[in-house]
Amino acid sequence: MANKNSKQERNLNRIQRKTLLRTACNPDNMDALFFPKEPVDGRHPHTQEVILFAEECGWSQEKIAACCGISQPVVSGWKCGDGKATMQQIMPLIQQLSPTGPGQEFYVCQIVDTVSITLPDDWEIKMLAKHSSLSPNFLHKELWDSIQEQVTEEFEQQEQLLHKELYGLDQYVLQVKKIHPLMVRELDNNDKAKTEYQLALEKLLEENPKYVELDEDSREVLISNKLNKPQLHTIYKDQFTHLKREILASYPALSGENLLVELEQQQNETEKRLSDFRVEREDAVTATLQQQSPLNKFEQSAFPLTIEKPLQYDFKKAKFTEICDDIFKQNKHYKIEIKKQNGYDYLGRAFFNNINIDASAQELFEEYVDSLPFDDISTEEVHLCGQYLLSEPIMKDDDESSYSKPAPWFKKYIGNNHDTLDLFRLHSQRLALVHGIYQEKNKKHLFTLREFDSLDTLLDYIKPILTHKTLTKWKLSLMEIGYTTSAARLVY
Repeated sequence: MANKNSKQERNLNRIQRKTLLRTACNPDNMDALFFPKEPVDGRHPHTQEVILFAEECGWSQEKIAACCGISQPVVSGWKCGDGKATMQQIMPLIQQLSPTGPGQEFYVCQIVDTVSITLPDDWEIKMLAKHSSLSPNFLHKELWDSIQEQVTEEFEQQEQLLHKELYGLDQYVLQVKKIHPLMVRELDNNDKAKTEYQLALEKLLEENPKYVELDEDSREVLISNKLNKPQLHTIYKDQFTHLKREILASYPALSGENLLVELEQQQNETEKRLSDFRVEREDAVTATLQQQSPLNKFEQSAFPLTIEKPLQYDFKKAKFTEICDDIFKQNKHYKIEIKKQNGYDYLGRAFFNNINIDASAQELFEEYVDSLPFDDISTEEVHLCGQYLLSEPIMKDDDESSYSKPAPWFKKYIGNNHDTLDLFRLHSQRLALVHGIYQEKNKKHLFTLREFDSLDTLLDYIKPILTHKTLTKWKLSLMEIGYTTSAARLVY
């Protein structure tokens, strides 16, 4: 009885598999079979049908297992309906099986994967030169000469200040050396005169003891009649006091206790500062030039010599902002003024005009990078399996003379520098667009591939490229074959 039941089950399974196989081989169901719109928990809902179809196409279970990266017993279980494959597991097999579906068109095209731009070592000066329409050599020379003239003038002013300070100290030392001895002699003479007067006064009082008994005023009168008061001089003392006050005002750090010694010490220190300044001047000028130059303010360690960028229009502000943040580490701004000689007037006098650069680093960097040719173009070979729908610009009949049916732009010679668009409907019902972008510096079209899940996303992408009239034509053509926009009302 058990054997009879087992035989019936095998017959039933065989019938079910044949039914599944007929369903799988129906061309109208190929898209839904291979590319389900809503996988269940990340697994392919038609795993059993795909395995049956693969066997019908001559694939052994061992070959299927190798393609999917699993073991043969797992494939056997899938065939019997035990479990479902993940999308990641079964997609390599589907990609091998899908092009064998009947009634489809196939195209092979070279699609750009990435493009790279290598910046030259002197990219910064070339960037500024391009922005100001000057030659890099002229801009570099004029910019450097202007900065050097300014820095040299600043250092000359510093040296002149040191010279002036040293000259002032020299003059103070000379004046102190001149006035101080005269003041000392003047004070000594005053002291000598006062001593002689005091001795004469004492002698007079000894000889006239009655003077002591007199009142002070009377005594002074009698003494002045007998003795002449000494003439005390303060000319040099007053000069020295005034000079000292002036020196201490100029050099508050001096105490003034031993003015000449302190002045000579200050003089020696200033002479050393001037001597050191002259010795270190060349290195200091170079360092200041680098500091004041608007160039080379980027981080060398973060400097990307090679930048990879996509070919589409979406390589914009966000990416440039990221690169500039890595290079400059700050919101750098270029503000440069260059004087350029434009010729001579009728009197033979040269006349100039000012060229001003006033822009952010990101703005100039974006402008410069967009103008560079691609150094390295990485492409991949893509096998497009689907129905060819539309092209723009519209091809003329004579362009198609070598083909039995219309061919996309990427299979033809393109004799202009306009963008080209080729649209396909894939097996999965998604839309694929091959965008031919003309790169001026390379003088060639480079093709990129974009896939879209909806008509809305496709229209958003091609809106900046097509005219309004052509965009409307594409939209209506696609809606007529079943694609709808989110704004369209469906009536069944």
